[in-house]
Amino acid sequence: MKQVEKVSEESANIAAVLTQLCQLYAVYGIVENSGDFLEDGYLSASQLAMLNDALLNLLPIVRTNAVALVDAFDFRDEMLQSVLGRYDGNVYEELFKWAQKSPLNKTQVHESYHKYLKPLMQEKSKL
Repeated sequence: MKQVEKVSEESANIAAVLTQLCQLYAVYGIVENSGDFLEDGYLSASQLAMLNDALLNLLPIVRTNAVALVDAFDFRDEMLQSVLGRYDGNVYEELFKWAQKSPLNKTQVHESYHKYLKPLMQEKSKL
């Protein structure tokens, strides 16, 4: 949080987003390890319920800035080998293009496909 406080001097908006992200990280970490906190007596069941509610409330707040937060790391789609974060929203079209370029999809079809599967797929349903 010390770094967030430094940022707050320069930009209140950035500090608010970073604070929300820190809160989400902390609450998520506690909820994911809640058994340890409950077992050692650091949390009660009602406090855990409050943390679960806080987690669910933080998710939509952080979601509004999720793309900007991820883009701040400046990883390109090619580096991540993923097209899921596209700005234009054409995720499925681009995934299809990437699949067509994949070497796995350029290999020959195994002979068993032609012998067994293709005839089954071409038969009319008997239902």
